[in-house]
Amino acid sequence: MMKNKAKIRSGCVKVLIVMFLALSLSSYVSAEDIALTWEDCAKEAKANNPELKAATENLAQARYSKIVTSSSALPALSASLNGSIRDFSSNSLSYGLSTGMNIYDGNKNLNSILQAEEQIKYAEVNYNSVSASIRAKLRTAFIGVLKSQQYLDIAGDIAKRRKQSAEMVALRYDSGREHKGSVLIARANLAQSENDVKASERNLEIAQRKLSSYLGRDNFTPVAVKGDFALSFRENTKPDINKLAVNTPAVKSLQIKKKIAEYSFSYANGSYYPSLDLSASYGGSLSENPITGNLSVGLGLSYNIFDFGGRDAGVLKNKSALLQAEADEKSGILTAVLTLESFWAALQNAIDNVSVQKMLLDANVERVKISEAQYSDGIITFDSWTIIEYNLISLQKSYITNEADALAAENDWINAIGGILDYNLKTNGGSK
Repeated sequence: MMKNKAKIRSGCVKVLIVMFLALSLSSYVSAEDIALTWEDCAKEAKANNPELKAATENLAQARYSKIVTSSSALPALSASLNGSIRDFSSNSLSYGLSTGMNIYDGNKNLNSILQAEEQIKYAEVNYNSVSASIRAKLRTAFIGVLKSQQYLDIAGDIAKRRKQSAEMVALRYDSGREHKGSVLIARANLAQSENDVKASERNLEIAQRKLSSYLGRDNFTPVAVKGDFALSFRENTKPDINKLAVNTPAVKSLQIKKKIAEYSFSYANGSYYPSLDLSASYGGSLSENPITGNLSVGLGLSYNIFDFGGRDAGVLKNKSALLQAEADEKSGILTAVLTLESFWAALQNAIDNVSVQKMLLDANVERVKISEAQYSDGIITFDSWTIIEYNLISLQKSYITNEADALAAENDWINAIGGILDYNLKTNGGSK
């Protein structure tokens, strides 16, 4: 019996130890294991971003408004039931059904329905425009975190290299092959590199906060991202800018506004025509035996003969609004073409710049390897070696900036053509 209890205690202790180790290990999950890909960020923002939720509700309201407008052109049926008592000795009870609809009104009802349909299209374009705006801001924040992570890695490598350099200079100083000024400079360079690491950590937190907010998270949580600086957009042939321009969200919105203005103008012109209405009713008394009922059908024709110029002013006002909408559309297309041309050129320039900077970086990496060996052998001076080291550090930082700038230029281009949150996720593979 005692042996069994001992075995049970031993088993419980082992279970507790395993649970403790599991919990301990879970708290040390690396940031890379829980890092978000671009696809993860886009999906989370689509589900949680409040701006997108507001645009979704705006679209729903436009659809409901169309139903309301359409129903006003259809027959409406109403029923009534009335009762009365006279001198507490007699009572009466009557019923009635009535319906009516407009047969012709100069196509005013039709134009109202067409306007409502265009309002739905406008809300859809607005939704896509909001989605594109969120994507652009989210992508910028994602690139910011990616850039800050790379800066932190490089800052750590530089600090490590500075420490090794300081140790090498100290050894040469101890052996009488270097002067004290070189030692002090090496120590100062090490201190600077350590400060750069701390600054990079702080900058990373700021970038993470921006990304967390665009993801729609209520509370800040550190967000690590996973990816590289490779571009998802690789198009060497210049696209048809004019064709792309007319399909941008901004131009589509202006086109829909012009269409709405056309229907508004047609609606206003409808006031010059008469209105014809059909009505029908059936009703009678429930107090009589048998129950009585009468059917009546009627047509009503109305026409506005004179209104002190209000009708003419309304037509002219809507005509002016239509002319304005046409001018806005033309202006919008010209602006879109210029914007796309600018962003296309900026993207190509950024891509070319990255290629050149990569060549310079590779050349300087090789030069530093050679110079380190030369300094160790006393072939070059400390000052010459330091200059070469400075150039490499500067190029490493510049290269990250240039890669991030290329991603930013790509982001500007995609935003200009109206790329929404779902844009090119499969091509990105979630790793860009």
